[in-house]
Amino acid sequence: MNLLALFQSDILSSLTFFPLVGALILLALPKHALAQIRMVAFAASLAPMIFVLRILHLFDPGTGNLQFPARGTWIPALNVDYVVGLDGLSVAMVLLVSIIIPLTILGAARIVGEPQENKVGAKPFFALILLEQTGLYGAFTALNFFHWFIFWEASLVPLFFLIKLYGNEDRTTAAYQFFIYTFVGSVAMLIGMQFIYLATGSWDFKELAALAQTPHAGGNETELVFKIKAFAATLGIPFLTKHIVTLLFFLVLMGFAIKVPLWPFHTWLPISYTQAPTAGSIILTALMSKMGVYGFLRIVLPIFSPSVMEYSQLLMSLALLTILFGALAAFSQRDLKTLVAYSSVSHLGYCLLGLFAVGATGGSLNDRALALNGVILQMFAHGLSAAGLFYFVGLIEQRTGTRDLADLGGLRKTIPVFCGIMGIILFASLGLPGLAGFPAEFMIFRGSFPLSMILISVAVLGLLLTALYLLRMMDKVFFGPQDDKWNQIADLSGRERFVGGMLAISLFVVGMVPAPLVALSNSTATQLAKLFS
Repeated sequence: MNLLALFQSDILSSLTFFPLVGALILLALPKHALAQIRMVAFAASLAPMIFVLRILHLFDPGTGNLQFPARGTWIPALNVDYVVGLDGLSVAMVLLVSIIIPLTILGAARIVGEPQENKVGAKPFFALILLEQTGLYGAFTALNFFHWFIFWEASLVPLFFLIKLYGNEDRTTAAYQFFIYTFVGSVAMLIGMQFIYLATGSWDFKELAALAQTPHAGGNETELVFKIKAFAATLGIPFLTKHIVTLLFFLVLMGFAIKVPLWPFHTWLPISYTQAPTAGSIILTALMSKMGVYGFLRIVLPIFSPSVMEYSQLLMSLALLTILFGALAAFSQRDLKTLVAYSSVSHLGYCLLGLFAVGATGGSLNDRALALNGVILQMFAHGLSAAGLFYFVGLIEQRTGTRDLADLGGLRKTIPVFCGIMGIILFASLGLPGLAGFPAEFMIFRGSFPLSMILISVAVLGLLLTALYLLRMMDKVFFGPQDDKWNQIADLSGRERFVGGMLAISLFVVGMVPAPLVALSNSTATQLAKLFS
């Protein structure tokens, strides 16, 4: 099928490119028509939810196979097809994008950053967010590496300009640091996957995963390993031939480790999250970091399962360090935004812990499947709670002109509704039962514990540290004596109550009834867990 016919008939392509159309419409509007710009941006970001609801209605959770598949010839000479589809690894992420981006645009109507908005304008700001939405949809639905990598890289560009044009004082440094770090990781991953393509002639994720699971006739290797080593042998470097699979594994792993990030590849994150505008911080933590975790699920686990098993203890130790370092760093911060940034690092460490635990020896298939289901649920739960925290920190800065914990205190007396909704989101982030963080973290720990009891036991300390720094944050901001200069600050407006309320309600719904989301991922997670049993 040619690409034009495919786009006309494929629901996932319509979903992906609808925000791009909205961005193009925005560019045609007068730059001073702020009300129209915001209305069009919000409508263009919300409209894909129609496709998502249709997808959820038709999605069969009982099968781990790809659904809504579509394939079109793109570059035959390079064996590049336009291939899209959804399964349990991606459907929840598409839903998360469809929730977070419209709420971000709606919430950003008053937190674009007035000084920068006057210089650059609101039109590019909202157009960049819509372009980012298209990049995210494309990355979560593409199944051919060449096609997927274009969306992976394209998602960097809008965030770079959001930070560079609309960020805080050190925005230029933060923008370039964000771009350089993630670009280096992308180059490393591209080199690894390019070598695999030269060895196999395929970019297709499913074909590569099948080769990785097919034993080679007459040997103990899989077809994928045999082809990689055979191609490496043609280069005439014995050392490379012997260690080529390990080298490719760590090259690909680096690309995702930087994006999540995994310790010690996290150093770009605090300044980027802190200097980005609030909308940029929300997208970075709630959505872009999930692309890294998704890459581990989609590419690393299926294609490099023997390497994951071989290095599982090392990788789990790095995940543990990510949890503990992020929590300790958050506890030592005075800047609210930096505190939430390090908190995000710590929480994503739980996702990585569950991911790498599946490669450990011991345990059962159910344990591995439970851990992977917990990872996917944690991606969704953290997306909601982290978005809420950055949103409310942005509102605090807008009202008070500061993010320093030492300057705040007692705000509950003046803004009780603000305190109540933000408190719910804080409790969700620390894993309070009844909110979304609890079932996700419980599933990760319960599934991973039989696989590595010592590391998982130590990781529980991260939960205690999380409670300490988040409760300390809440105490410093909302309780204690209040400075008289905060007596007149405004409580949440109707728009702000809606954005914060929707996030809080979503956290309650997922926390109380996680089964529907888990059902979406369970079959695919079980199939993936079988690779390690």
